[in-house]
Amino acid sequence: MSSSSSSSTSFSSSLASSAVSSSSSTQEQASAPSPTHNTKSSSQGVDDDSDDDARAMRRRWAEMGYEVDTTMGNEQRQRRQIHQQRRQQQEINSAEFSKDAYLTDSFARVHNYLRISLTERCNLRCEYCMPVEGVPLSPDGNLMTAEETMRLASLFVRLGVTKIRLTGGEPTVRRDIVQIVEGLGNLQKHGLQSLAMTTNGVKLTPRKVAQLADAGLQRVNISLDTLDANKFEKLARRPAEWHPRVVDAIHAASARLGATGGVGARANVKVNVVLMGGSNDDEIEDFVDLARDNRVDVRFIEYMPFTGNRFDREKLVSFDDTRRRVLAHAPELVRSASDDPSEVGKSYAPPPGSDSRFAGSVSFVTSMTQPFCGDCNRVRLLADGSLKVCLFGNAEVSLRDAMRRGDSDAQIASLIAEALGRKKARHAGLDALPHLPNRSMIQIGG
Repeated sequence: MSSSSSSSTSFSSSLASSAVSSSSSTQEQASAPSPTHNTKSSSQGVDDDSDDDARAMRRRWAEMGYEVDTTMGNEQRQRRQIHQQRRQQQEINSAEFSKDAYLTDSFARVHNYLRISLTERCNLRCEYCMPVEGVPLSPDGNLMTAEETMRLASLFVRLGVTKIRLTGGEPTVRRDIVQIVEGLGNLQKHGLQSLAMTTNGVKLTPRKVAQLADAGLQRVNISLDTLDANKFEKLARRPAEWHPRVVDAIHAASARLGATGGVGARANVKVNVVLMGGSNDDEIEDFVDLARDNRVDVRFIEYMPFTGNRFDREKLVSFDDTRRRVLAHAPELVRSASDDPSEVGKSYAPPPGSDSRFAGSVSFVTSMTQPFCGDCNRVRLLADGSLKVCLFGNAEVSLRDAMRRGDSDAQIASLIAEALGRKKARHAGLDALPHLPNRSMIQIGG
């Protein structure tokens, strides 16, 4: 895009250095031999006859976080060290990553879906997501840079990830969000099939929708828990005047991103509605009408416990109760067949080929009353670089620290495989989860 050409150069360069490239006589496909491989990374080599090149390479390595022993006083010995590390990298590059081998846990679940939180910041204060008192933000130096995010995203795609979703906080508060999407969009050349985003829609103007779509964004989930502007002010703890912005964002995204296929087909725009008894459960039928009139998938999400959100089980509106009301209001909806067993939403839409005027669909995310852990295919990369293999688990591994200490892609891939190897069969359940430590939703990114 012309509006981001200057900023996107660094992203393209970062991507080019880490993404899979076509095999040729001069460059092998970047990869690693096995999940247990533990070889040091290196950059491209230098000219044996040039001390200046060796010094330049050492500076470059230091900037990239690689290890070069600067205490060595002999230029020849330093050049030898660089070349040794280069040969080690060539050994890594000589074989492909075994697809899915690193992303399969001990229960044979293949994790091909990566959710990346781009920031801990958000311009809303939704009660189920952020504590009333707020959360302490991580220092900027503890958060991943855009280049680090790109490196890990590229690695995950090489390992077998086919879907990436950007979350937050609120991802659109990032000034470089279009450039990040553009960089990740380039991974579609290397196996990425779906690039999506979850947003509250406040900053998602029609112009921003167009920019993101041009950059490669294919799908978007927009969070909107009420169709009442005054109630929005209470639930989001932000001005009621912001509510029309979110509604406009839904229409703009629907107009640009549309849907795949005909009646009953999957929508590329989803509206996330966290139902809470006594707060917004009186609007279920109104949200169904939103799906009736627009090519969107309205997703009713069960209220979930996270640190600081003052979870109250009495506010949990179950899947069974919600579905009963939805089908009473829209009896033409039937359960949609899905070719993806890991799809979390139980989707309902008019039968394919019907003459129904119901434009969208309705789905249910039943994390509490009917967990779908057995088909989980998700891993989460938090804004601070922590890898979280379960939304409700508190075990994390810092991939940021691994990068900054100079670990190679092969070593980081092994860390990912080891973390997934420790993933449990399912979360602890509704009775236990409210009492277990975890981050707040705003810090996890959903």
